[in-house]
Amino acid sequence: MVADKDKVNDTPKGGGVTVAVRIPDTAEAYLGRGLEYFEKGDFDAAILDFGKAIALNAELAEAYFHRGNAYFEKEDYDAALKDYDKAIELSPEFAEAYFCRVNLNFVKGEYDAALVDYTIAIEFNPDFAEAYFYRGCLYFAKGEFDAAIRDYDEARDIGF
Repeated sequence: MVADKDKVNDTPKGGGVTVAVRIPDTAEAYLGRGLEYFEKGDFDAAILDFGKAIALNAELAEAYFHRGNAYFEKEDYDAALKDYDKAIELSPEFAEAYFCRVNLNFVKGEYDAALVDYTIAIEFNPDFAEAYFYRGCLYFAKGEFDAAIRDYDEARDIGF
């Protein structure tokens, strides 16, 4: 609808100036703008836009995932975990959500849970070189050197 495209949506203040950005009032538009705020390091604005995307489409796993990333950057690990869990619930094969949840498990010292999530991420995306590499690091830290070497080799073979 033309009316939606002409709607001016409020944006957070930046540099003392309020900026108005014309975007359609859709979940995808808020998701996109949230990603731009995230890339600029404006995690509060990103969280707001991801929240608006979720309000418009509660089934949009990507919005929960990216909001989880913004919460992670703000070190709000409980909120990040909740969003990663929701993204996985909505999209059980979302390998990147498992991978990011690993970061939380790692920060919290829950290495066995991290190992499980790395393995799930790899099962859903067998070409996920980063997951192999970091799972190898975890195996190495646990003293499981043969498993570490296998994962390092796999990551290298994929192109990491």
